[in-house]
Amino acid sequence: MIGMDIFKLDESWKNVRTIIPFGLGRIGKRVLPKLLESFQIPFIIDNGNAGQVYRGINVYSLKDALPLIQGRKIVVVTIERIYVSISEQLSEAGYTEYRDYCIFERFVEEWHYKYEKKCYLPKLDTAITSKCSLQCSHCAMFTPYCKDRKDCTLEELKANFEQVFQVVDYVFEYTLFGGEPFLHTQLADIIEYLGRNCAEKVGQIVIITNGTVVPNNKILLVLQRYKVILSISDYTAVNPYADILSEFTGKLDEYGIQYYVNSEIEWKDHCFPEYSCDYDEEYLPKHMKACGYTCHSVNEGKLYYCDVAWGARKHVGYQDCEDDYVDLYEIRKNIPPEQTKLRILEYCMGNVNAKGYISLCRYCAGMGADNNRVIQAGT
Repeated sequence: MIGMDIFKLDESWKNVRTIIPFGLGRIGKRVLPKLLESFQIPFIIDNGNAGQVYRGINVYSLKDALPLIQGRKIVVVTIERIYVSISEQLSEAGYTEYRDYCIFERFVEEWHYKYEKKCYLPKLDTAITSKCSLQCSHCAMFTPYCKDRKDCTLEELKANFEQVFQVVDYVFEYTLFGGEPFLHTQLADIIEYLGRNCAEKVGQIVIITNGTVVPNNKILLVLQRYKVILSISDYTAVNPYADILSEFTGKLDEYGIQYYVNSEIEWKDHCFPEYSCDYDEEYLPKHMKACGYTCHSVNEGKLYYCDVAWGARKHVGYQDCEDDYVDLYEIRKNIPPEQTKLRILEYCMGNVNAKGYISLCRYCAGMGADNNRVIQAGT
């Protein structure tokens, strides 16, 4: 182990085969089908969807669920920010974190490794192009700084995916992003490859798009075939493309492709590369933890703790350190398979290296509570 002990669930989780999911939002609906393959789910807790029935399973508010929990483990299926609030509610009801409940990411990563010796990850991202249809000066991937914008080739991406799934047993959500993914000339082939060759290891393919490039029929049919979900970032408040976005979503409706439009997006100014935050050395591990980044990026066979770090390297020319990332080829060559899986898990859970932070954290303001530089999305 590099630094900290990543395992926090107590041993009462060992023989768990029944869980109570808390959360039926976007994340919940994506991951519950896979959880149902391995665990009994007698009911679901969701204060906003109480009274509904999901796949034959009743949904209760926390208040109504309390008499029914009866010592079974609760897995909170939501984002970190909302988890904090739910954790407070459960604590007030007498439940203890890591004994009685935990967040979904910890459950799938820690439980599957400790008790099945498998590497399960909630989410992985891969950037497939640096080409973009917009010129957002505060782009988190720093594409405006890229002097040679181009697509990753299909062969490069195939090799990347192969490296990933030599190590990772299952990813609940695999996200393709850019730049603007719909500018990639081989997008249909990329989806086809993932959908056909990685179906047993990928729960859901997701594409992040700004909705400015209306897909052709070939791409729409592939999206439909592999049930790809589109996450559309709506920047029409600052970029005039509302008519194109309407045409885009109209096509998705026509083909029955699932999507959601994110209109209320909060961006924060990362500061880098225009100027450096230059945090104190001893604060940097706290800064990385405060960022709470869960979008781990795999590109060119290397696992990066965050998409931002990859974007800084690729598009700005930031010189990262060797211990900033995990080289999937090298790690498989040098250590046994079980230890390889453990290294991937501890890296994704924040135990990145002996220092406790990746080098870009020194200069990047991040997305955490310690960055109050909120800016309009799409600028």
